[in-house]
Amino acid sequence: MKVNVRERLALNQVLPKEGDFATLKSLQEARTNILLSEEEVKEFEYKQEGNTIKWNEKGQEEREIEVSEIAINAVKDELNKLNDSKKLNESLMPIYEKLVEGK
Repeated sequence: MKVNVRERLALNQVLPKEGDFATLKSLQEARTNILLSEEEVKEFEYKQEGNTIKWNEKGQEEREIEVSEIAINAVKDELNKLNDSKKLNESLMPIYEKLVEGK
């Protein structure tokens, strides 16, 4: 899956924390791949200042990360639940469009 830093943060926000064993195992692996590595933190000059998160231009580039189909489906389900309950927020819109609407 190709995503940028903003989308990775959104993905991490909606990864379910409950499920069956196989799903949780896939989500655990996905979380590891989604989170920025130490090298990426340095490369993107990623900083959190209070409630604000900043990164450089490189963070806008999409990069391929490994996410299983099980994890992607779990995220899609979570995004659909948020949308159906009208709890989807602006920070999740890009990842909703990419995963649910296929844009």
